[in-house]
Amino acid sequence: MSKLFCSAPVFCLVRVLFCTYTSQIAFNIVSMSDSRPPRVRAAPARLHDEQAAAVDYAALLSSFRNPAAFSPTPDDDNSSDDEESGPEVGEERKENDRRPPAYAWSSEHSPVQPVIFSPPRRPAHALDALDSALQFFQLFITDDFLDACVQYTNEYATQRHSEEQEKPLAGEWTNTTCEELKAMIGCLIYMGIVCMNDTRDYWAQATAQPFVTSTFSRDRFLSLLANFRVSEDEENDEDQLSKLRNLIDILTASIQQHHYPGAELTIDEAMILFKGRSSMRQHIAKKASPTGFKVWMLVDVESNYVYSFDIYTGKSKSKREENATAAIVLKLIEPLTDDCWHRIGMDSFFTSVQLFEKLLSKGFYAVGTTRHNRKHFPKQILDEVKECERGEYVWRQHDQIVCFSWMDKKPVNLLSTFCDAQEQSVIKRRAGRELLDVACPSVVPTYLRTMRGVDVFSQRQSYSKIGRRSKKWFYSLVWFMFDMAIHNAFILYQKKHNQQHYAEKDFRKQLMDQLVNGFSSRRKKGRVPTAAKRYRDSLHTIQHSPSAKDCHECRNHRSSGQRGRRTHWQCSDCNISLCIPHCYNKHIQTLTVDAEISE
Repeated sequence: MSKLFCSAPVFCLVRVLFCTYTSQIAFNIVSMSDSRPPRVRAAPARLHDEQAAAVDYAALLSSFRNPAAFSPTPDDDNSSDDEESGPEVGEERKENDRRPPAYAWSSEHSPVQPVIFSPPRRPAHALDALDSALQFFQLFITDDFLDACVQYTNEYATQRHSEEQEKPLAGEWTNTTCEELKAMIGCLIYMGIVCMNDTRDYWAQATAQPFVTSTFSRDRFLSLLANFRVSEDEENDEDQLSKLRNLIDILTASIQQHHYPGAELTIDEAMILFKGRSSMRQHIAKKASPTGFKVWMLVDVESNYVYSFDIYTGKSKSKREENATAAIVLKLIEPLTDDCWHRIGMDSFFTSVQLFEKLLSKGFYAVGTTRHNRKHFPKQILDEVKECERGEYVWRQHDQIVCFSWMDKKPVNLLSTFCDAQEQSVIKRRAGRELLDVACPSVVPTYLRTMRGVDVFSQRQSYSKIGRRSKKWFYSLVWFMFDMAIHNAFILYQKKHNQQHYAEKDFRKQLMDQLVNGFSSRRKKGRVPTAAKRYRDSLHTIQHSPSAKDCHECRNHRSSGQRGRRTHWQCSDCNISLCIPHCYNKHIQTLTVDAEISE
């Protein structure tokens, strides 16, 4: 059967019959279309019912929105049967449903006269009693906090050595003290000024640094650095910053206690370099440190004092971007006093009309660039600014909020609550090797001046920032906050001594000397016997140790600076490691000779 249908004659016959049948159907359709009028299918009765129900629902909804327009009258009984009244009623409904815009932007000028900044009355801080760099640093990193760090560090190190969670640890842990932690911070400040990639290079024979080597032995410093903790070493699912919470709370309280900022403030982000694994890690391409942790900061423009900060832990799924950015600004300004009329500068990430209106109601002025697709932005100025030459601008105003669109090389959109729309200024723009004066509204230089606070802090911190690289995420944040404390201490020290040309690096040099203060954790030179040597007629007991250590005899016969042979065997009586059998026999012979000479 399959061969029959697959043969060529049968296939040709089937094809001819199929073409004949389809052509006959097409002819019948064409003839019917020429002889009969087109058939219009009537809508089913169910469709009319659904349309009537939709009209009734729309009328009911409009009556709730505007009850006066749909109040019952004596002549309204037969209004539903009047077909001519349908379109008019629909148009009336559309007019009533229209709502006025939330912000009525206008081109009519209204002068903006900002209120003068009036700082609150606060109790004067006794800076006169402070003199040294260490005393100003202890305003933020107190001895009580370091005592708590000593406790956290000793607890973590003891637990780590007992459980041996990582590699076999060299030697036993000796509890640290507050003086030793201060010396460690002083050495870290030194390492920020004299930079080396590998921490061990500070003790290497060719590159040794006496300031560090005279204070710590290499192994002690690395052990202390690895075990340093500022809070309890327990992770909390509800608080991602639980390992830093103690330091964050203490530093925030001390920062806001000892200084109140001036009129102009900056809100911006700072990046902390970190390339390890963390869910909080961010990437901003145009930053000097593009990959790492993001920290929101509120900085005083006049003094560059960091007044408030917030570590970004990740995007919140419950909030939109615009509401989330507004919440960041409101959280940072929460410690400030309302109705003092601070002037806050921010970039387009935060700026929105609703946020500026909220700040104005709390007694804060604001200025910043803005995105053209922000909600309530006046879209009509985008078309008008395209026809402007460089230096020209267009604006719209709503009460005290003024929106600018200034043509530079491309349009720049700004928003302000304290800059007048008609006040103009001039800024410098580079054209090749020449500097040109370009006209602009007064809001442009005001914005550039108020946005410099966080950038100045990041620039100063990059010159001599403390800390060493680590795979653990919280260390980079700890050293960043220590840098912040040193920076604020320098600002207060400079203000008290009235030294405008005093560099922050000189302040750090003075601080590291006072933190170390002659401390040394090194043992005195000369071999200290670990066990009393005594003569025995029999051999000493030899036993196996799980960790390999340097052979006592091999190390004595090598040149200084070189490590001896490592062995797992040790003499339990003398408590020293020995290679077997040669070094062990040699050690026994030495003990025998010493005993005979003493006799």
